[in-house]
Amino acid sequence: MNKMIKNALLIQPLLEFEGGIQPTGYYCRGHVPLETFVSELKEGHEIEANTEHVSHDYYRCVPAGKGMYRWVEAKPGRGAFRVTIWDVP
Repeated sequence: MNKMIKNALLIQPLLEFEGGIQPTGYYCRGHVPLETFVSELKEGHEIEANTEHVSHDYYRCVPAGKGMYRWVEAKPGRGAFRVTIWDVP
């Protein structure tokens, strides 16, 4: 028996902590089609978005203090991972 399973994307906010917690964008790991990402962003997060501000990048997680970390843009290589990201306009 074949079952169709929808693979939902795990889209997470990118947060800025200066001056309060504000989302600066949303991302998921991996390079996914831009239209798929935007569709999932609209359905799962109720955000009106289009592909204009969506891109494929590479990020790396680096220490940012005691027990904290942050994401930084990176070039492909050791420790870097692919992301699809939407920047809040």
